Amino acid sequence: GPELGSAGEKTPPPLELQNCPVNTESSMHFESELFIGTIVCRFKGITCPANAAASKTPDAFFKKKRCTFQVLVQGRFKEEIACDKIVTGGEFHKPFTERPPNYLVSAGCKFFAALTPGLELDLLCDEPYYTATLGGTVTTLSIDDEQDAPDPLSDVSERNAKLGGVFGESWAPGNIFALSSASVREDNERNPSNLGSEKETTRSQPASPESPLTKGSGLSVSRRCRVLGDPQTAKNYKYNTTDVYTFDYFQSVLLFDVYCLDIGIVKLKLDRHVDGQPLGAYCAVPESGDTLFYLSAGA
Repeated sequence: GPELGSAGEKTPPPLELQNCPVNTESSMHFESELFIGTIVCRFKGITCPANAAASKTPDAFFKKKRCTFQVLVQGRFKEEIACDKIVTGGEFHKPFTERPPNYLVSAGCKFFAALTPGLELDLLCDEPYYTATLGGTVTTLSIDDEQDAPDPLSDVSERNAKLGGVFGESWAPGNIFALSSASVREDNERNPSNLGSEKETTRSQPASPESPLTKGSGLSVSRRCRVLGDPQTAKNYKYNTTDVYTFDYFQSVLLFDVYCLDIGIVKLKLDRHVDGQPLGAYCAVPESGDTLFYLSAGA
């Protein structure tokens, strides 16, 4: 369940919040130091032995999304915070056991790094960890006014224009060179020395009337991950306290039904390697220890 302890503590949440519903096609309310909202969890192949009818997420959902699990968090921040300050990831307090050869683990790390811009990880140390900025990691990010916020149980679309800056410029109506302008702005944010010396960029095609760029969608997912995944550019943007944020994360690397990690070249049986430790996923501000959420799943 969401972690509700004081900064830096691992205090368990109240009993009624310890069990987050999975595959029930319902959301659960939670509140932490940084955030207040709801969470939705869908894990392929997971059922409740005591109540099989409680599992309502059809297999077709995972096939359509091309994923094996989804965690979606929606709500508001309690305080304004820069996008580079919030990270998400996981950590273990004991080294992995019965590890594959180091070269295979290193190859797996490169595989994950290719999927996640700005990822930092070490799976060979005594306390394995992985971490990356929240905005550069989530599969879909939607930022909306309260009345426009999507249903957390629906198929949420990317809408990041309300971040402003390069995100807002990319969809300005009538700006037929919007994508080129956004590219230049993004490069300048990464390298301030480029200011005033921009070379002519490749002109993009005008957005069609049906293009999401004309409807406030902002940047594409890949470019959003590029901007918010790099702390040097992410620090130029902030999460505010008025908009509703929907962070939708789904992927096909973790297979909860067989409790293994599929890194492409090999499937790692987690019960053999994590030495009894639960899988944990957190979202927090390392500098203060404040938590947005903390989830834990065991074998």
